[in-house]
Amino acid sequence: MLHINREFNQNIEIFILLALRNHKQQFDQDLLDSIEQLGMDLSLLDDSYMNLYDTYAQIFKDYSIVNDNYAFYFDDSNNTFFFSLMNVVSKFQVNQTNEDYHYLRNELLKSFLHSKDIQVDTRELEDMTFVMSVLSQLQIQESVKWKLLSIYNQPQQYFSNLQELIVNNKGAYVKAYQTIQDGIVSLIDQYDKILSNNEDLRIAKFIDSNQDDMYSYPSLALPCSICIEDNTLVYGLLTPLIANNTESIESIKSDLLVKVKALSDKSKLDILYLLKNKPMYSLEISQTLNLSPSTISHHIQHLLNAGLVSIFKDKGKAYFSINEEAFNQLINHITQSFL
Repeated sequence: MLHINREFNQNIEIFILLALRNHKQQFDQDLLDSIEQLGMDLSLLDDSYMNLYDTYAQIFKDYSIVNDNYAFYFDDSNNTFFFSLMNVVSKFQVNQTNEDYHYLRNELLKSFLHSKDIQVDTRELEDMTFVMSVLSQLQIQESVKWKLLSIYNQPQQYFSNLQELIVNNKGAYVKAYQTIQDGIVSLIDQYDKILSNNEDLRIAKFIDSNQDDMYSYPSLALPCSICIEDNTLVYGLLTPLIANNTESIESIKSDLLVKVKALSDKSKLDILYLLKNKPMYSLEISQTLNLSPSTISHHIQHLLNAGLVSIFKDKGKAYFSINEEAFNQLINHITQSFL
């Protein structure tokens, strides 16, 4: 069941805004690259909405407070570490106990390893030798391995430091939020409607198949992104505007361009041919096509964004399948446009 929150999750927003504080240019470039690769047109987005995002980030930066601990969490661009840590931030409580820190440590590792298609039992994470062995086999930056092991050994210290950064910047967040509050009312309504009615095909099947409770939060700090980590869904408020889901001629053209671009790439086409036979999880696809997990993840993300693939959970694994409705829509759009 999906629990739709209309309010921002303060911890998540502050965490992302802290990252934007020093890396907004890189975040914005990644956003533009993603939109371009998907064949979407940024000009469809009203400048006033992007100005809201820019203002939000700038006001927060102007009033933000950081200390020597900031660099540990935000000095590199490893997305997997960032989003795994964001998943943990969503679970922060006001008064953490030692047991809570221990739990957060395990959640961080499980989230990070899950993104690499490695499923681990919580009991296995109690064995440091096991953890070091698993991390040593991953092709990731040494700095990320060091951070994960540092948190593993001293979870209270590192999570407390991160909590302190977030608490110290609640004032900056409030000032930033008050600046854009009136401008996002219609966007919040749209987000609520889309999720309540399962209108976003990219996530509807995943939500329907998930037997656990899920909690969604709107976000302006991640304006055009949809992030699902564990039981938390962060939905960028500008996402529907970029996707341009209305059935106008221009929206049909945009939809055709997105899907045809995905189909014109051999690796993405190979993935679709595999999924035509049966749902598969990322590591299965990687091994079958002899491509690295990171490459498969890259292609799958584009197929999800194009709506050609759906995602659902089964026994703790995220499976991908053909989205038949999207292909039927593609056929209809081609027929409508050319025949």
